[in-house]
Amino acid sequence: MAVSIKDILRIMVRVRLSRAGAKKRPYYHIVVMDKRDRRDGRCLERIGSYQPSLETEDRIKLDH
Repeated sequence: MAVSIKDILRIMVRVRLSRAGAKKRPYYHIVVMDKRDRRDGRCLERIGSYQPSLETEDRIKLDH
């Protein structure tokens, strides 16, 4: 079974939430990163944000 580079890269990349904000007031960036990196580590691309404290539709914003 042959595995292509494209398949390897697809497996190695994940969409995650990277935490930001103050203590007890979380704010998250929606990021694409290598699955081996830490939660708040180096990201490949930042694609949006999530603010759980909001109760409106603006809770999730996607840049793309």
